[in-house]
Amino acid sequence: MATVETIGRIRRTFWVDKKPIRQIVRELRISRRTVRKAIRGSTTEFRYERRCSRSPGWTVSRAA
Repeated sequence: MATVETIGRIRRTFWVDKKPIRQIVRELRISRRTVRKAIRGSTTEFRYERRCSRSPGWTVSRAA
């Protein structure tokens, strides 16, 4: 997950320092997809949330 600080560093490096995406990827050790998403997007933090959680012991019962 990219934090606000990481996204700020990516944008600053790309727009102010004029470094290419591949160089940013090498320096920060993150994926090109993440860098592109941070540059093109307007969000300040990337998050992933599960919609529903299944309990580990949950099973489907079959009718015999």
